[in-house]
Amino acid sequence: MEYKFSKALYRRKELLTLIEVASSTVDSWVAKLKSQKRDLREMGCYQLKACKYDLWNPVEFIHFLTTERTQLRVGRKKLDNIEKYQLNHINHVLTVVQNNHEQKEQI
Repeated sequence: MEYKFSKALYRRKELLTLIEVASSTVDSWVAKLKSQKRDLREMGCYQLKACKYDLWNPVEFIHFLTTERTQLRVGRKKLDNIEKYQLNHINHVLTVVQNNHEQKEQI
């Protein structure tokens, strides 16, 4: 799926208005990546020199969501209610974003 956004990079607050994910959820994902000593660019977060804010690439963020956050872990028998809610919410958000882009392309 090809996504079209008006800008290449967004501030976090702007990104969260485009892609409806809770700020606390993104914080936990960032903390998890940092604890695994992974680069935040994997989820589309760029920390540029002389820039006051982190900038986010929405396409890379959506790719991160689809590859890492929507799949269940292997060997997991039962999901917690919170995990079920987060998984359903992420799938809903991705569907909404995809539908919005399809509607914009038809216009």
